[in-house]
Amino acid sequence: SMLSEEHVKGFQRIYETRFHKQLGYEEATKYANRFYRLIELVYTPMTHEDLALVESPNAELGISKFAARSASLRDNSGHG
Repeated sequence: SMLSEEHVKGFQRIYETRFHKQLGYEEATKYANRFYRLIELVYTPMTHEDLALVESPNAELGISKFAARSASLRDNSGHG
């Protein structure tokens, strides 16, 4: 999904602040969309149930269940 002009300009400002380098709009659009896609792939929202699984005494099992659910959600997201 393409990001709005407002989001790209925000990305340009953040990039310049962080890396002390200005990006042109076209380059910023490319990097911003790549960054958004990366976050989309690796970030999985966590429910209270997920948190309880991960924090349980059997945390290793809980983390495995959460990871499996996360992977399933990503696989079924319709992307990539």
